[in-house]
Amino acid sequence: MYNYRHLFRILLPAIIFIILGYVNISKVVSFEIFTYIYIPISFGLVIGIVYWNFHRHKPLLGLFIGLLGTIASYLIGYLGIFLITGSKGLISVTIISPLLIFLLYGYLFRIPLSKFSKIVIIIAITILIVYEYSLQSAPKDVHKYLTSHKIFNFIQIWRIIIAVALGIIVHQKIEIKQKNEGNK
Repeated sequence: MYNYRHLFRILLPAIIFIILGYVNISKVVSFEIFTYIYIPISFGLVIGIVYWNFHRHKPLLGLFIGLLGTIASYLIGYLGIFLITGSKGLISVTIISPLLIFLLYGYLFRIPLSKFSKIVIIIAITILIVYEYSLQSAPKDVHKYLTSHKIFNFIQIWRIIIAVALGIIVHQKIEIKQKNEGNK
């Protein structure tokens, strides 16, 4: 039976990202470059801290590796937008960057790449693609509203969807472990 503690741990990063989405970091920090690095740093910190006990290595080392990997994934995703023009550039943000995140945290948390994990990853990436395509094809006034509103910003939605998908995959591992212990 799935308990509420697991559900809370799955949703906790998404709740934190919603709260962080309303924090305007540019008013807190005067360095403009930090506002761009803030997104992957906050993602890496939140995921690393919420799933502190799941790290393959020592938790602090896992947190550091997660931060570096998240920053690299973010930079690869956004460099892809600038290097590949048009709608093909969005492939790097909606497909390549999430896959890198899933591979990174799959390694850090020793998550098996099961059929269920693959389905969760495909669903998460599909939601990102559909959302981004909807944003790009929306009328200008709707597009302007959605991108200016903090909760509907693509980066915010990206963090929430990837965090929930990671949580589901991490807790799948817990469920399998508890099921195996129950059979013994």
